[in-house]
Amino acid sequence: MTLTFAVPELTDILAWVGAITGVFALVWQINTRRKSAHRVKVTRSRSMISYASGGMSAPLVCIGATNVGAGPVTVTNWGIALGASKQNLTVVRPLSVSTPLPHRLEPGADMSLFVELDDLRRAHHEKRAPYRSMRGWVGLATGEKVRARRGVPVPSDIADSR
Repeated sequence: MTLTFAVPELTDILAWVGAITGVFALVWQINTRRKSAHRVKVTRSRSMISYASGGMSAPLVCIGATNVGAGPVTVTNWGIALGASKQNLTVVRPLSVSTPLPHRLEPGADMSLFVELDDLRRAHHEKRAPYRSMRGWVGLATGEKVRARRGVPVPSDIADSR
């Protein structure tokens, strides 16, 4: 029994090396591009401010923005979307503890924006917007609008709003 092996030609070998190198370069470029851009994550939470005198503020909702990407980005505006109605609750008088806008978010940096819970209650009753569909958002200088994945926290004293 005789075994014969076909020796590939040099052009075939070079074609395979070129194809593999090209695919590797494409994957590398996509990965580098994704990791070098900004990526903003928006969260929401309930908050209260503790004063030095020992008092507490009215209940607040905090909309937080964190740059989890590798590139800086500027936040220019923010608000709360009122669900499917495509209306927004724009905060005209932000609380003094909110980060002033515009604000440059460096990689790994975060910022906090506050709105009084009473303003959200008012929007809930006037606009018939369920709390779970109220989503905080931030506007970026790139024109993007990044929304929180979850609605604002439901006030504990309102059980029928879900």
